[in-house]
Amino acid sequence: MMVRVIILSLFCLANARGTALLLELGSAGSPFRLPSGAVATIGDLENIRPGVFDLADNFVGEADTIGLDVAGNGHFIGTINLDNALVDARLKVVDWDNLMIADLADATAQDAFLPLTDPASHRASATDVVWQPFVFNELTVDSEGAGAVDDVAGDYADFVNAELTATAGPLHEFVEWTGDVPAADTANNPLLLPMDVTRQVEAVFGPVISDDWAVRHFGTTALDPEADADADDLSNRDEFRLGTDPQSGTATNDNVSVTAGWNLVAPTVQPETALWPAAITVSWSWDALEHSFVFGRTVAGKTGYWIHATEQQEIAVTGQAIIDNTLLLYTGWNLVGVAQAVATPASTATIWTWDAAAARYMSVDNGLLAPSVGYWILADGDAVVDLTP
Repeated sequence: MMVRVIILSLFCLANARGTALLLELGSAGSPFRLPSGAVATIGDLENIRPGVFDLADNFVGEADTIGLDVAGNGHFIGTINLDNALVDARLKVVDWDNLMIADLADATAQDAFLPLTDPASHRASATDVVWQPFVFNELTVDSEGAGAVDDVAGDYADFVNAELTATAGPLHEFVEWTGDVPAADTANNPLLLPMDVTRQVEAVFGPVISDDWAVRHFGTTALDPEADADADDLSNRDEFRLGTDPQSGTATNDNVSVTAGWNLVAPTVQPETALWPAAITVSWSWDALEHSFVFGRTVAGKTGYWIHATEQQEIAVTGQAIIDNTLLLYTGWNLVGVAQAVATPASTATIWTWDAAAARYMSVDNGLLAPSVGYWILADGDAVVDLTP
């Protein structure tokens, strides 16, 4: 069945009421009918309303039909106000209750006009419409990093926009949208996403680079977080997060010393593969924002890891040296590590580590944090703590 598409050229009036249009639905000999086939009444128009669409068939807004009057059985005529009209738009009629839509037929091109002054020349009439069911597309939403997106995932009619708002977690900021997002819109937040196709979208969040770190490594706070100054495939934001040198991608080697049983360690080298060597088979880290353990073989600088070993051994790790000890501490417990010997965040901080030989926790009360060791630090608030000597 062919669906007719009518193009209207619509212009806003100087009276700020939007675009006005004289609309006739049905006629004396051909009444306007509902999707069910029944002749429409004026009461039906509360839920069956004209809608304005752009030329890509995206819904822009409804028409104000307060001026539409009954001219006969299934016959309506009057002025409608298109408050959200575009310069070029399509006019359709939408049954929101039954999820049906139809193009309005026999429309004429419109210029700026006052319809009550010259109604005969500026009107759109529809004596016959072809109803079609809504087409739905699915939206899937994920997030990467510390942050969340409003719960807007689901099925959308193909003519509407989904509105996505990304909210960053503590000490983080929204970076971009990835996935099925128009290239020009990846930085928009909120994001209006046309649902004309099935889409999978991910919001990416990253830590806010501290001014002290930026000045220490670049001599200025005016830097692009996503730039890669040393061309090592790590952005400035990644280097800040991992503690590596943003001005050098030189590789180095180090060993992770473990004893038989459980060990609480922290890397001094960021592995090139971002994975622990194969000799480390069991590794747990701590998500301080979700307050839960995370199992996996991925490894990141300035992070503490529970590692289980079957025997005492030295495990070689190759990658970039971790040179910066700026820690992101979140309210509650944090499992972190440093790459050089540094002073504790505060003399009153609650800090614990693991004595692998005695297989028990011990309090850190000497005011120093040692490299290669994982530490539990209890923070009473979210803070960026710079321990770099």
